[in-house]
Amino acid sequence: MNNYIYTDMGRVLVEVLKANDVEVMIPKEQHYCGTPVYVNGDVETATAMAKSNLDIFDKTGADAIVLDCGTCTDSWKHDYKELLEFDDTGYKEKAEKWAARTYQISEFLVNVTGFGKDNLGTVSKKVTYHDPCHVARSLEITKEPRAVLKSIPGIELIEMKNPGSCCGMAGSFSLIFPELSEKILKRKVKDIAATKVDLVATSCPACRMQLSDGVENAGMGNDVVHVIQLLAEAYRSKQNGQQAFNNAD
Repeated sequence: MNNYIYTDMGRVLVEVLKANDVEVMIPKEQHYCGTPVYVNGDVETATAMAKSNLDIFDKTGADAIVLDCGTCTDSWKHDYKELLEFDDTGYKEKAEKWAARTYQISEFLVNVTGFGKDNLGTVSKKVTYHDPCHVARSLEITKEPRAVLKSIPGIELIEMKNPGSCCGMAGSFSLIFPELSEKILKRKVKDIAATKVDLVATSCPACRMQLSDGVENAGMGNDVVHVIQLLAEAYRSKQNGQQAFNNAD
């Protein structure tokens, strides 16, 4: 989704990492994690995709894999180990190694490297946060995205009712069961509307797509963004403010 739909998210992920002195490598040969293939029962193809990605990233010499998608993070941390649990050709060990080095972006910034807060400018917005299912349930990451949001000057975080309830996207579920997906989404949009916020933040590109559709169809003026986009905006705000100050001098 970053490559073909939300390129803005991919760009700011790199931008934020570089702002925190992290060297970023993007292997050209990499491909999708394979979750849709796996959950639809094609274990053979999913296994081949896992092995291919492991080989590609093994050549990089990287210290970590950092992702802004909960589903892809979950694949690297859990699915690849499951698929290759009984492999005796070295891939089981590769899967375990990279699982230990894989991080969701908020987790990486808060728990691993820390992130620069002195160079954050003001972003004056009222924001509510939606917990994506893979991020909150499988990865158990709920505090870190909120810690990022709360660190940004000007952000007022207003929790919605049941922030961890599903938005109804669930990958291909929304395509196979569109009517049920729509009912789940409408309940989520109702909870968002009650907060009277400016923005909805989340940590999943698929949730961003679903929520954007919901608030637009409901005639609401809310934009839906990834947490990391607001952090990038804060870094830019500080930089632009400093540049303006320097120009005035």
